[in-house]
Amino acid sequence: MNVARAISAFGREHPFLFGSGGACVKTATCDVLVQCKVEGRDTIDAKRTAVFSTFGFLFLGCWQYTLFVKIFPRVFPNVERFAAAPLRDKLRDAAGLRAVAGQVAIENLGNNCILYFSCFYTVQTLYDGGAPLDGLRKFRRNFAEDVPSILALWVPVQTVNFAFSPLWLRVPVTTAASFFWTSFVSFSRGNNG
Repeated sequence: MNVARAISAFGREHPFLFGSGGACVKTATCDVLVQCKVEGRDTIDAKRTAVFSTFGFLFLGCWQYTLFVKIFPRVFPNVERFAAAPLRDKLRDAAGLRAVAGQVAIENLGNNCILYFSCFYTVQTLYDGGAPLDGLRKFRRNFAEDVPSILALWVPVQTVNFAFSPLWLRVPVTTAASFFWTSFVSFSRGNNG
């Protein structure tokens, strides 16, 4: 119990470091597990894991912290109050429910549909010695397959996250939920998708 309190206190005091560091470690760990346990590799592809850890830190940690903790509260005032309210009050708070819907729409239609894979493929391409435009071409080529997959998981997850999580916990909740998602991306797109 003391460990959980210490972790929670650290997360509250250092939300950026807690979220971005956790996202980096989780993303690299998922890739290593997929390489070893799913693909049965004898050696780890360090460059591939570097792609995942870089993407995890920059996009899943730094960018999502900025979006969830800094931008959303400015665009949607009172998100912290709404997240802390009892469920009965949430269901009667039309403005709060609209704010959750707005956050889910921005996160999924903008951030996930447009930025997630375009950034992932660009980082992957840069590590392979290619140009950023090559990553964007890969994003365009895989768009019809990638977008339905990302929306199927993240619309429900982020609806719950934005409705119930305090700001400091939003990136860690996303990081925890994305363990399976990142493993899927590692398996399906890790070998230059």
